[in-house]
Amino acid sequence: MKNINEEYSLLSTKAYEEIKRSIVEEELKGGERLTESKLSDLLGVSRTPIREALRRLNFEGYISMTPNYGFAINELTEDDMREILEVRRALEGEAARMAAQRITGQQKESLTRNFQRIRSLNDVGEDKETHVQRFMTLDVEFHHEILSIAGNSRFISMEESLQDRLYRLRFACLSVDESIRECTEQHERILNAILDGNAEAADFYSREHLIRIQNLSNRLFHK
Repeated sequence: MKNINEEYSLLSTKAYEEIKRSIVEEELKGGERLTESKLSDLLGVSRTPIREALRRLNFEGYISMTPNYGFAINELTEDDMREILEVRRALEGEAARMAAQRITGQQKESLTRNFQRIRSLNDVGEDKETHVQRFMTLDVEFHHEILSIAGNSRFISMEESLQDRLYRLRFACLSVDESIRECTEQHERILNAILDGNAEAADFYSREHLIRIQNLSNRLFHK
């Protein structure tokens, strides 16, 4: 019985992670209906772990259940974007300030290598969706490393609670032409301020970066 329960738990987790990834990366669009039968066929698992995955996604706010309609993906609203970015702006600004004050020589080398991977990605020829996904992975790593350098474990837990929703937001924003190159330039300003130990500048450029994302998100709603 234990093995059956473990297998069920693994299948449920796999279904949850795959459905959430599809929502975050907008393979499944806001407003789209989700049915157990369709997802079961798509993921190759029975309906029982699908049902548990949908309950979890509903609890976390990615989907909602409507009577006589079933589950549907929640739209990412303008208010959602604004609230997420307000929290993130305060978090990343303070983390960058602390990182500039606490960074070690070894950490400087690591953060610089992280940024160099971001910058080199701009010269890679690939389709736009793949390019955005690769950039997003490096972007998340860059900001996560700054939070780690800041040395406050609460920053990490706060980041993790917002990360998937912010990823969904950034994925949509970075699909706008030229936004990746502009974000790379902003990352470089943040990096240089931290390397120079300039806490005020690190705070300012980190907040400015999130304001830029806010402006991009506004364009998505006011085309």
